[in-house]
Amino acid sequence: MSDFKLTVSDFDDCSTIICISEKARKFWNMREYSKFVVVGNSVNNLYVINNYNRRKICNEIRENDMDFTN
Repeated sequence: MSDFKLTVSDFDDCSTIICISEKARKFWNMREYSKFVVVGNSVNNLYVINNYNRRKICNEIRENDMDFTN
């Protein structure tokens, strides 16, 4: 099972990231990525992040042995 889902957002220059697994939710909160969120719905673990920050966040996710689904 994948940990995150990453899609193109309706907001300009943004992406939507969804925490799928419990491991992903804990990682997201531990890293305090909420400070990079443009728009978010923490109840559904769905966040819109600026594409500028996307690379940093995605690299850190991969470096911690987590992955993405389509």
